[in-house]
Amino acid sequence: MMSSAILPTSSQSFVQQMVIVDSAAKSIAVYHVQQDTGVIVLKSVRRIDADLGMEEFNGAEPAPSKIRGILPQR
Repeated sequence: MMSSAILPTSSQSFVQQMVIVDSAAKSIAVYHVQQDTGVIVLKSVRRIDADLGMEEFNGAEPAPSKIRGILPQR
């Protein structure tokens, strides 16, 4: 069974961006829809299973590992 979500987002000019997330396949696809013509263009697609498997990825302090270090143990 495919589990997916379609997330419309605002973009520049006369383009609407749609992000489709397929949680079963752990993939994301990004489309641009020309609002004046209705033309749909695939802009990007990628699997995100490796991304979701990362322990942490954060460009700003505090890092997730630092936060976990100061939280009470459960």
